[in-house]
Amino acid sequence: MISYKSPAKLNIFLDIVSKREDSYHNIVSLMVKIDLFDVVEVSVFGQDKVLLNIEGDAPAGNENICYQAADLMKKKFGLKKGIAINLKKIIPMQAGLGGGSSNAACVIRSMNDIFALGLSNSELMELGSGLGSDVPFFIEQSNWAIVEGRGEIVRPLKTLFTFSAVVILPEYRHRTADMYGRWKPVLTQDRCWDRIRLCSSDDIDMNFIKQCSYNVFEEVSSSNLLSKLKKDISYFGADLVRMTGSGSALYAVSSDTAVLKSIKSHFESLNYKAFLVKSLK
Repeated sequence: MISYKSPAKLNIFLDIVSKREDSYHNIVSLMVKIDLFDVVEVSVFGQDKVLLNIEGDAPAGNENICYQAADLMKKKFGLKKGIAINLKKIIPMQAGLGGGSSNAACVIRSMNDIFALGLSNSELMELGSGLGSDVPFFIEQSNWAIVEGRGEIVRPLKTLFTFSAVVILPEYRHRTADMYGRWKPVLTQDRCWDRIRLCSSDDIDMNFIKQCSYNVFEEVSSSNLLSKLKKDISYFGADLVRMTGSGSALYAVSSDTAVLKSIKSHFESLNYKAFLVKSLK
Protein backbone atom coordinates (compact mmCIF):
# COMPACT_ATOMS: atom_id res chain seq x y z
CA MET A 1 0.00 0.00 0.00
CA ILE A 2 1.13 3.55 -0.77
CA SER A 3 -0.16 6.37 1.43
CA TYR A 4 -0.09 10.04 0.44
CA LYS A 5 -0.85 13.23 2.30
CA SER A 6 -2.85 15.05 -0.37
CA PRO A 7 -2.55 18.85 0.06
CA ALA A 8 -4.96 21.67 -0.69
CA LYS A 9 -3.89 24.80 -2.57
CA LEU A 10 -4.49 28.54 -2.58
CA ASN A 11 -4.51 30.82 -5.59
CA ILE A 12 -2.53 33.95 -4.81
CA PHE A 13 -3.36 35.23 -8.28
CA LEU A 14 -5.95 33.90 -10.73
CA ASP A 15 -7.22 35.50 -13.90
CA ILE A 16 -8.86 34.22 -17.06
CA VAL A 17 -7.01 35.23 -20.22
CA SER A 18 -9.47 33.96 -22.83
CA LYS A 19 -12.05 31.32 -23.67
CA ARG A 20 -10.70 28.48 -25.81
CA GLU A 21 -12.28 26.83 -28.82
CA ASP A 22 -12.64 23.62 -26.79
CA SER A 23 -14.86 25.57 -24.33
CA TYR A 24 -12.19 25.56 -21.62
CA HIS A 25 -10.45 28.77 -20.56
CA ASN A 26 -6.85 29.92 -20.62
CA ILE A 27 -5.72 31.16 -17.23
CA VAL A 28 -2.71 32.67 -15.54
CA SER A 29 -2.30 31.82 -11.87
CA LEU A 30 0.17 31.77 -9.01
CA MET A 31 -0.61 28.72 -6.84
CA VAL A 32 0.78 27.41 -3.58
CA LYS A 33 0.15 24.16 -1.69
CA ILE A 34 -0.84 24.37 1.97
CA ASP A 35 -0.77 22.03 4.96
CA LEU A 36 -4.45 21.13 4.82
CA PHE A 37 -4.45 17.47 3.81
CA ASP A 38 -6.64 14.57 2.75
CA VAL A 39 -5.12 11.09 2.99
CA VAL A 40 -5.10 8.84 -0.09
CA GLU A 41 -4.13 5.17 0.34
CA VAL A 42 -3.71 2.99 -2.76
CA SER A 43 -3.15 -0.78 -2.83
CA VAL A 44 -3.44 -3.69 -5.26
CA PHE A 45 -5.70 -6.75 -4.99
CA GLY A 46 -6.63 -9.70 -7.19
CA GLN A 47 -9.91 -8.74 -8.85
CA ASP A 48 -9.78 -6.59 -11.98
CA LYS A 49 -11.74 -3.57 -10.76
CA VAL A 50 -11.50 -0.34 -8.78
CA LEU A 51 -12.75 -0.21 -5.19
CA LEU A 52 -13.14 3.16 -3.50
CA ASN A 53 -13.77 3.61 0.22
CA ILE A 54 -14.47 7.14 1.45
CA GLU A 55 -14.31 8.56 4.95
CA GLY A 56 -15.83 12.03 4.84
CA ASP A 57 -17.66 14.14 2.27
CA ALA A 58 -16.91 13.21 -1.36
CA PRO A 59 -18.75 11.67 -4.35
CA ALA A 60 -18.93 7.89 -4.39
CA GLY A 61 -17.99 5.37 -7.08
CA ASN A 62 -17.24 6.49 -10.62
CA GLU A 63 -18.41 10.04 -9.78
CA ASN A 64 -15.22 10.44 -7.75
CA ILE A 65 -12.10 11.72 -9.50
CA CYS A 66 -9.95 9.17 -7.63
CA TYR A 67 -11.97 6.35 -9.18
CA GLN A 68 -11.70 8.05 -12.59
CA ALA A 69 -7.91 8.40 -12.21
CA ALA A 70 -7.47 4.72 -11.33
CA ASP A 71 -9.78 3.62 -14.15
CA LEU A 72 -7.88 5.82 -16.61
CA MET A 73 -4.53 4.33 -15.62
CA LYS A 74 -5.85 0.75 -15.75
CA LYS A 75 -7.26 1.22 -19.26
CA LYS A 76 -4.37 3.28 -20.61
CA PHE A 77 -1.73 0.76 -19.56
CA GLY A 78 -3.72 -2.50 -19.62
CA LEU A 79 -3.39 -3.07 -15.88
CA LYS A 80 -5.37 -6.18 -14.90
CA LYS A 81 -4.90 -6.00 -11.15
CA GLY A 82 -7.54 -4.48 -8.90
CA ILE A 83 -6.97 -1.07 -7.30
CA ALA A 84 -8.27 -0.33 -3.81
CA ILE A 85 -8.38 3.32 -2.77
CA ASN A 86 -9.09 4.55 0.74
CA LEU A 87 -9.83 8.27 0.77
CA LYS A 88 -9.96 10.21 4.04
CA LYS A 89 -11.49 13.61 3.24
CA ILE A 90 -10.67 16.73 5.22
CA ILE A 91 -10.43 19.33 2.44
CA PRO A 92 -13.92 20.77 1.79
CA MET A 93 -15.54 20.26 -1.60
CA GLN A 94 -16.57 23.07 -3.98
CA ALA A 95 -14.35 25.49 -2.11
CA GLY A 96 -11.61 26.29 -4.64
CA LEU A 97 -9.02 24.41 -2.59
CA GLY A 98 -8.29 21.76 -5.21
CA GLY A 99 -8.89 18.72 -3.00
CA GLY A 100 -10.27 16.45 -5.71
CA SER A 101 -7.48 17.32 -8.15
CA SER A 102 -4.91 16.72 -5.43
CA ASN A 103 -6.44 13.31 -4.68
CA ALA A 104 -6.38 12.32 -8.37
CA ALA A 105 -2.72 13.34 -8.64
CA CYS A 106 -1.90 11.03 -5.72
CA VAL A 107 -3.65 8.09 -7.41
CA ILE A 108 -1.81 8.67 -10.69
CA ARG A 109 1.58 8.96 -8.99
CA SER A 110 0.95 5.92 -6.80
CA MET A 111 -0.04 3.71 -9.75
CA ASN A 112 3.04 4.82 -11.67
CA ASP A 113 5.12 3.65 -8.71
CA ILE A 114 3.20 0.46 -7.89
CA PHE A 115 3.29 -0.85 -11.46
CA ALA A 116 6.78 0.55 -12.23
CA LEU A 117 5.45 2.29 -15.33
CA GLY A 118 8.44 4.63 -15.48
CA LEU A 119 6.42 7.62 -16.62
CA SER A 120 8.09 11.02 -16.46
CA ASN A 121 6.63 13.96 -14.57
CA SER A 122 5.52 15.56 -17.85
CA GLU A 123 3.81 12.34 -18.95
CA LEU A 124 1.99 12.08 -15.62
CA MET A 125 0.90 15.71 -15.91
CA GLU A 126 -0.44 15.12 -19.41
CA LEU A 127 -2.51 12.19 -18.15
CA GLY A 128 -3.76 14.24 -15.21
CA SER A 129 -4.80 17.20 -17.34
CA GLY A 130 -7.53 15.06 -18.89
CA LEU A 131 -9.12 14.62 -15.46
CA GLY A 132 -8.99 18.18 -14.17
CA SER A 133 -7.25 21.46 -14.83
CA ASP A 134 -5.55 21.57 -11.40
CA VAL A 135 -4.24 17.99 -11.50
CA PRO A 136 -0.93 18.84 -13.26
CA PHE A 137 -0.10 21.38 -10.53
CA PHE A 138 -0.50 18.70 -7.88
CA ILE A 139 1.56 16.18 -9.84
CA GLU A 140 4.37 18.76 -10.05
CA GLN A 141 6.21 18.31 -6.76
CA SER A 142 7.18 21.95 -6.25
CA ASN A 143 4.91 23.70 -3.75
CA TRP A 144 4.71 26.98 -5.70
CA ALA A 145 4.08 27.34 -9.42
CA ILE A 146 2.96 29.65 -12.19
CA VAL A 147 0.13 27.86 -14.01
CA GLU A 148 -1.10 28.77 -17.50
CA GLY A 149 -3.07 27.37 -20.43
CA ARG A 150 -6.04 25.45 -19.07
CA GLY A 151 -3.75 24.29 -16.22
CA GLU A 152 -1.38 22.02 -18.14
CA ILE A 153 1.49 24.55 -18.32
CA VAL A 154 3.20 24.51 -14.93
CA ARG A 155 6.39 26.44 -14.10
CA PRO A 156 7.66 25.48 -10.64
CA LEU A 157 9.07 28.06 -8.23
CA LYS A 158 11.37 26.95 -5.43
CA THR A 159 11.00 29.92 -3.10
CA LEU A 160 11.99 29.88 0.57
CA PHE A 161 9.11 32.23 1.43
CA THR A 162 6.32 30.83 3.60
CA PHE A 163 3.23 32.38 5.15
CA SER A 164 0.43 31.54 7.54
CA ALA A 165 -3.25 31.98 6.78
CA VAL A 166 -6.75 31.16 7.95
CA VAL A 167 -9.19 29.61 5.48
CA ILE A 168 -12.88 30.45 5.97
CA LEU A 169 -15.56 28.30 4.35
CA PRO A 170 -18.94 30.01 3.78
CA GLU A 171 -22.18 28.05 3.79
CA TYR A 172 -22.74 28.60 0.07
CA ARG A 173 -20.77 26.62 -2.53
CA HIS A 174 -19.55 27.43 -6.03
CA ARG A 175 -19.63 24.95 -8.90
CA THR A 176 -16.53 25.52 -11.01
CA ALA A 177 -18.31 25.08 -14.34
CA ASP A 178 -20.99 27.60 -13.35
CA MET A 179 -18.39 30.18 -12.31
CA TYR A 180 -16.45 29.86 -15.57
CA GLY A 181 -19.74 30.09 -17.46
CA ARG A 182 -20.46 33.50 -15.90
CA TRP A 183 -17.10 34.99 -16.85
CA LYS A 184 -16.94 37.87 -19.33
CA PRO A 185 -13.73 39.29 -20.89
CA VAL A 186 -14.41 42.71 -19.36
CA LEU A 187 -13.70 41.23 -15.91
CA THR A 188 -10.05 40.39 -16.61
CA GLN A 189 -7.29 42.54 -15.08
CA ASP A 190 -4.15 42.21 -17.18
CA ARG A 191 -2.03 44.69 -15.19
CA CYS A 192 -0.19 41.89 -13.31
CA TRP A 193 -0.11 39.16 -15.96
CA ASP A 194 3.48 39.80 -17.03
CA ARG A 195 4.67 40.31 -13.47
CA ILE A 196 3.21 36.92 -12.53
CA ARG A 197 4.40 35.13 -15.68
CA LEU A 198 7.96 36.45 -15.42
CA CYS A 199 8.47 36.30 -11.66
CA SER A 200 11.34 34.33 -10.20
CA SER A 201 11.53 32.36 -6.98
CA ASP A 202 13.39 35.25 -5.36
CA ASP A 203 10.54 37.66 -6.15
CA ILE A 204 8.06 35.84 -3.93
CA ASP A 205 7.60 37.59 -0.58
CA MET A 206 4.79 39.21 1.40
CA ASN A 207 4.98 42.48 -0.54
CA PHE A 208 4.80 40.63 -3.85
CA ILE A 209 1.70 38.63 -2.96
CA LYS A 210 -0.02 41.70 -1.49
CA GLN A 211 0.69 43.79 -4.58
CA CYS A 212 -0.22 41.11 -7.13
CA SER A 213 -3.08 39.33 -5.38
CA TYR A 214 -6.20 39.07 -7.54
CA ASN A 215 -8.98 36.59 -8.24
CA VAL A 216 -11.29 37.21 -11.20
CA PHE A 217 -13.94 34.96 -9.65
CA GLU A 218 -14.58 37.52 -6.94
CA GLU A 219 -15.96 39.66 -9.78
CA VAL A 220 -17.89 36.70 -11.19
CA SER A 221 -19.48 35.55 -7.92
CA SER A 222 -23.18 36.36 -7.55
CA SER A 223 -23.15 35.89 -3.78
CA ASN A 224 -24.02 39.03 -1.83
CA LEU A 225 -22.17 37.56 1.15
CA LEU A 226 -18.75 37.63 -0.48
CA SER A 227 -18.03 41.35 -0.14
CA LYS A 228 -19.46 41.38 3.38
CA LEU A 229 -17.31 38.42 4.41
CA LYS A 230 -14.20 40.04 2.97
CA LYS A 231 -14.98 43.25 4.83
CA ASP A 232 -15.63 41.40 8.10
CA ILE A 233 -12.37 39.44 7.79
CA SER A 234 -10.40 42.59 6.91
CA TYR A 235 -11.67 44.23 10.09
CA PHE A 236 -9.25 42.06 12.10
CA GLY A 237 -6.23 43.57 10.36
CA ALA A 238 -5.17 40.80 7.99
CA ASP A 239 -2.52 41.67 5.40
CA LEU A 240 -4.53 40.10 2.60
CA VAL A 241 -8.04 38.66 2.14
CA ARG A 242 -8.79 36.76 -1.05
CA MET A 243 -11.02 34.02 -2.49
CA THR A 244 -9.20 30.93 -3.76
CA GLY A 245 -9.91 29.21 -7.06
CA SER A 246 -13.49 29.57 -8.20
CA GLY A 247 -14.49 29.68 -4.51
CA SER A 248 -16.26 29.60 -2.25
CA ALA A 249 -13.49 29.56 0.39
CA LEU A 250 -11.72 32.76 1.38
CA TYR A 251 -8.34 33.03 3.03
CA ALA A 252 -6.69 35.72 5.13
CA VAL A 253 -2.91 36.10 5.36
CA SER A 254 -1.13 37.73 8.29
CA SER A 255 2.35 37.68 9.80
CA ASP A 256 0.64 37.95 13.19
CA THR A 257 -0.60 34.52 14.32
CA ALA A 258 -2.82 36.16 16.94
CA VAL A 259 -4.75 37.92 14.16
CA LEU A 260 -5.35 34.63 12.37
CA LYS A 261 -6.47 32.89 15.56
CA SER A 262 -8.90 35.74 16.27
CA ILE A 263 -10.38 35.46 12.79
CA LYS A 264 -10.73 31.69 13.13
CA SER A 265 -12.35 31.94 16.56
CA HIS A 266 -14.77 34.66 15.44
CA PHE A 267 -16.01 32.83 12.37
CA GLU A 268 -16.24 29.49 14.13
CA SER A 269 -18.50 31.19 16.68
CA LEU A 270 -20.74 32.04 13.72
CA ASN A 271 -20.74 28.36 12.64
CA TYR A 272 -18.33 28.74 9.73
CA LYS A 273 -15.68 26.10 9.13
CA ALA A 274 -12.21 27.59 9.53
CA PHE A 275 -8.69 26.17 9.20
CA LEU A 276 -5.33 27.60 10.28
CA VAL A 277 -2.83 26.72 7.54
CA LYS A 278 0.73 27.34 6.37
CA SER A 279 2.20 27.30 2.89
CA LEU A 280 4.35 24.24 2.29
CA LYS A 281 8.13 24.63 2.04
